[in-house]
Amino acid sequence: MSELSGYSEQISEVFYDWLWGEFISSAEGHNRYLDARAKTPEEARKKFDDFRKRLALPYDDDNNWAAQKDKSHQQQRVPVWADLFESTSDSHQNADYYAAQAMFAPLMTASGSYRTQCYLESANPTEYLALRSKVTGIDIEEAIAERLHERSVRRDFSAAKISFDGLRRQFDYAYTQTEVYFRGMSARLGKDIKEYNAGSLSDEAMKKSQRLHIKLATDCVIMAAKLRRGELEAVPFLEPISITDQSGSAYYPLRKRVNWLEVLAA
Repeated sequence: MSELSGYSEQISEVFYDWLWGEFISSAEGHNRYLDARAKTPEEARKKFDDFRKRLALPYDDDNNWAAQKDKSHQQQRVPVWADLFESTSDSHQNADYYAAQAMFAPLMTASGSYRTQCYLESANPTEYLALRSKVTGIDIEEAIAERLHERSVRRDFSAAKISFDGLRRQFDYAYTQTEVYFRGMSARLGKDIKEYNAGSLSDEAMKKSQRLHIKLATDCVIMAAKLRRGELEAVPFLEPISITDQSGSAYYPLRKRVNWLEVLAA
């Protein structure tokens, strides 16, 4: 196994664990209104149908919950988080938290895009849950490997070809494109174009969004490792829960695997 493939496998396992933790936590935390899980089949069906109807509302309608979640990340939080990552990178006492916060954004967006994909591909809550439990609709290891290659990562991460200017451009591009994907989906669904199936334009758009944000999260890993003497094991992560529910701690799953279910239950 080459060093590059070893890194991509290691990072993909950590991303997968994090996305699994987010899937579990989203049934009970601040984002539970976005999920079709419920105590009874009747309630689950009601939530499922309601969310799908909301997807067909205009992107700028406050009742389109998927679009509103995308906008809250893109317009309110992500620009500030990227600034904090850069401004605290030089040995600031909170540098690990802000580096982890920057990476939290694309991982959460990737999870949200997959959630929407599951609504598009499912006919009922049972199908939705079966799909949602897979936590991703793309080959995340492939996306990570491509980004590592593009950044010329070799034996360690200290010489990776990445800068904060470049990272900011990737943030801007990923979130601008995701808005395009969500706007197009809402417009098509609003005109009763049959998009509720695997392989539709909207379904493929959600896969593209996931791929963009997994690559962006990989960029955050690369930058964080580069700033920490090239040490991948020193890259920090936040908990896989809503940002409003965070404990304030940073975790290091690339050093030692984290059991997120135990962390969330504590």
